Amino acid sequence: RVKSKDAERRKSVLLPGTLTHAYRVVPQPKEITAVDSTISAGFSSVAEYNDERKTEATINALWNTLESIDDAKPTIIFPGKVGVERVKTELLSRGLEDIRTLRDLDDPSLEAREGTTLPRYMEPSLKWKDVPVYIIGERFARGLDVPNVEYVIMLSPPSSAAGYTHMAGRTGRSGRKGTAITLIRPKKNEVKR
Repeated sequence: RVKSKDAERRKSVLLPGTLTHAYRVVPQPKEITAVDSTISAGFSSVAEYNDERKTEATINALWNTLESIDDAKPTIIFPGKVGVERVKTELLSRGLEDIRTLRDLDDPSLEAREGTTLPRYMEPSLKWKDVPVYIIGERFARGLDVPNVEYVIMLSPPSSAAGYTHMAGRTGRSGRKGTAITLIRPKKNEVKR
């Protein structure tokens, strides 16, 4: 246990050295400011419509991130405000078949189904649809141990540095390499590089 308040020393102890940190920018949809014909009947306000468009942009950025990864491996997604069920529904609708939530981690039938053969995600003919993707809320990250996770994707920046440490630290464990990817949304009027 490190008692020093030195941030670099704590970082080197709390986050594995085999962990790569990355971010991707979520494209901002153009917000509307008044009710017009583009709002469908399912929305009660302009704000609700704009929020839904931001959620869709985040989900599309998640999908593009998954598609950009050449070597699909078990992944944990921390959905932030988008929510576990929404992300699960969206990924299932896009063809992923092995989506797991926190409830599934305690399901003994899941282990029985996997058996002792080589897991599908380790076979040479690898596809995202067969790779386990875990969708878990940020508050459950602390102490979570899911074996062989190579990617952690956060759909928004965590609520604190400690939150980042707990989420990113779910990968790169036991000397294995891992990547933590955070999706970020630029603030209005922020300078683009």
